Amino acid sequence: MKRRKSLMIISILLLGLFFISGCGDGVPEGTLNTTGGTITVDSNLEQVTGEDGLLKNQSCIVTANLMDKSVDPKTKDPKPQPLSGREITFSIVSNESGATLYVHKPITDANGNASAIYFAGSSHAGVNVQDVIQARIGDIVGAISMTRLGGAAQKGSGFYLTFTSVPASPVKAGDSGMITAYVTDNTTDKVPIKDVIVTFSFLNNNSGATLSVLQEKTDALGTASTVYTAGKPTTTVQDIIQASVTDNGITGSTNYTVITVNP
Repeated sequence: MKRRKSLMIISILLLGLFFISGCGDGVPEGTLNTTGGTITVDSNLEQVTGEDGLLKNQSCIVTANLMDKSVDPKTKDPKPQPLSGREITFSIVSNESGATLYVHKPITDANGNASAIYFAGSSHAGVNVQDVIQARIGDIVGAISMTRLGGAAQKGSGFYLTFTSVPASPVKAGDSGMITAYVTDNTTDKVPIKDVIVTFSFLNNNSGATLSVLQEKTDALGTASTVYTAGKPTTTVQDIIQASVTDNGITGSTNYTVITVNP
């Protein structure tokens, strides 16, 4: 009899605990519910060219921002939070200009950002064309449309920067080569511009490479150069070098080159 009473008491206590644990939404106060996410894709096009599009061989950074769909547990209002440490896949899903894409930072940072570098191609010369870049993780997708300008740019600083000479990629560890930036105006004739400052820097320096000159004024031919020396990585890596043109402190154009370094 006593045993039966004991079992009955234990059953009642367990049942009470079940109902207590089942109350509410089971989410501790102050935490966020995550269901799915969103990707917003943007670029620094305006900052690097001042234009609505890119001329052939010009480039810009495309950034994907990954956010969850959290809600505040108290107010139930949307409260999206950045998702860090997630790998984003970038691709060109419509490539009218013959563009290329290099992944710069595939893993999202603390702000939920990952990035790639878009290089406008030269196909369909003379007309404006649209390329579409997609960023994806699982079934979460974002996209951006990029315009490759077919003629001369219509506004902006008037600078047009390209790399005319780089070490043949891939290079071997420790190899050196001249990197030359060529600066012209944005007219059809591409007239060289003298005495503007070109700043060279690493966007990614995975090999431990060096540059002999970080700033140089363009000569009469519109050229400025630096010597790139690859580091000595133990695996194949990519270095990304950025060149920016400034005139009286105003950035006019930015471009990038990618060098693959083998051990």
